[in-house]
Amino acid sequence: MGLWQVFIEQFLFLLYHPIYLFLIIVYALNCNILESICLTEINFQINIFFDNKGFTMNIKIERLSKDQINEMGINNWPIWTKEVSKFDWFYDSSEQCLILEGKIIVKHNEGELEINSGDFVTFPKGLKCVWNVIEPVRKHYNFE
Repeated sequence: MGLWQVFIEQFLFLLYHPIYLFLIIVYALNCNILESICLTEINFQINIFFDNKGFTMNIKIERLSKDQINEMGINNWPIWTKEVSKFDWFYDSSEQCLILEGKIIVKHNEGELEINSGDFVTFPKGLKCVWNVIEPVRKHYNFE
């Protein structure tokens, strides 16, 4: 399916479901990302806000087996550490990370998530959140 075909389908969806368009605009204004949208990014930006359930930033938390960790080469990814702290963060690209140690509460517009040692987390591009590091963190990470 071509980029324009996907764009037209999503545009028609928004046309017939104006509440979603309103929510995207409100969210985009809140995240100050409207300035960064250009014609070639519209499809990608719309996809950030939608999945099969509707309006969501779709943070994914999983538990991976040792085989999955080895297959993905996660042990070769860089390691990031952070002491107990609280800070704002904006994902200008998506990130995958495996939490080796620590506990974090991530607050975003849709609520908050608790992330613990052993969790494999995928943060989507465009996410604006607050990290509250409860226990010192050590993680493997990869930005896409």
